[in-house]
Amino acid sequence: KVPEYLEDLKAEVWNEIPADEKAAFFKRSIQRNYLGRLGQIVYNKDVAEGGKGMNDLQKTDARIYALAHLKKLSNSISIRLQQSLSTVNRLHYTDMKNEMDRLIKKTNQ
Repeated sequence: KVPEYLEDLKAEVWNEIPADEKAAFFKRSIQRNYLGRLGQIVYNKDVAEGGKGMNDLQKTDARIYALAHLKKLSNSISIRLQQSLSTVNRLHYTDMKNEMDRLIKKTNQ
């Protein structure tokens, strides 16, 4: 079940960033990579620009589930941004939120 799988991933990938700087660096990197992969699933630049068709993954329901997951994740990040965060973590989450919103907007065009 894709929604449950995505929620399990979210719980592990998007939990609190550790205080340890080295661990925090890796956690932010994992989050960026996660969002990058999610973006590849929900938005295909070639399709949007009239080029190639959707890839095999985008032809399945996984794309729909991933888009719904992206919207929920964006809302979760909005809540996190209201909390007390270090400067680098605030910048990171702001950047992630902006990227999520950009992807959501592109899929709605």
